[in-house]
Amino acid sequence: SSFNMSAAVAGTDAYRQLLSAAQDALGDQGGAGFSGILLFREPLARKDGGVVALAASDFNRGNVSRWLRVHSLDDVERYSWEVRGELEAMALPVAHVFVENEAEADAALARSAPPSMHAVRAVAKRLKGEVAFVLLQKTTAAFMFEDFNFDPSSRLPALGLAPSFEYDAPKFAHNGPLTEDAIDAFIERFRKGTLKPSLKSAPAPAEGWRVGAVQVLVGSTLEEEATAAEYDVLLAFHSPYGFDS
Repeated sequence: SSFNMSAAVAGTDAYRQLLSAAQDALGDQGGAGFSGILLFREPLARKDGGVVALAASDFNRGNVSRWLRVHSLDDVERYSWEVRGELEAMALPVAHVFVENEAEADAALARSAPPSMHAVRAVAKRLKGEVAFVLLQKTTAAFMFEDFNFDPSSRLPALGLAPSFEYDAPKFAHNGPLTEDAIDAFIERFRKGTLKPSLKSAPAPAEGWRVGAVQVLVGSTLEEEATAAEYDVLLAFHSPYGFDS
């Protein structure tokens, strides 16, 4: 379709807001006329709002249908089964952003959000279509929080990456500050395959191994004390509900 900014005429307040959003999206392209797609992302209702533009000259760079699906979503989406289904269909890796409860979820998406969430949102906006960002509440998604093996006392928001929502997909927990540079570096390591998965596990034993004693191994100590050990290791795997089982 073709949109000529000079042909716009005064209308309702809602129309003026849509027109203003379109002008912001097009920038210098708007004055001379624009040929392509303008996607109005419910600017009067959604948190992100605004308009995104795909010029006709860029149509051959990818699937237009996929572009529309990706950009119809907010940069950071609240987790729901509907959103999960949309993202699964796009086959995007998923950045899980955990906050404590609904009130903190509201605050995380507000203009007055803490610096850590502003950093998350900035990266999410820049990587739209490459990595999906979802916001989850720890109070209702505790099992997903635990899958990343975050410390229960971890300061929130917390960030984890997974290639999909599949329960057996590897999970990668970010254990550093939530700044744009730190998040970018974390995602880059994920893409290069240099991150070690976070294993859902008990905490490491407080005391080190004593010769002649049985040592408990957990996810964070298994590689060092078993697979990379310089001596033979006999492992006994058992259910946490009782050794006899």
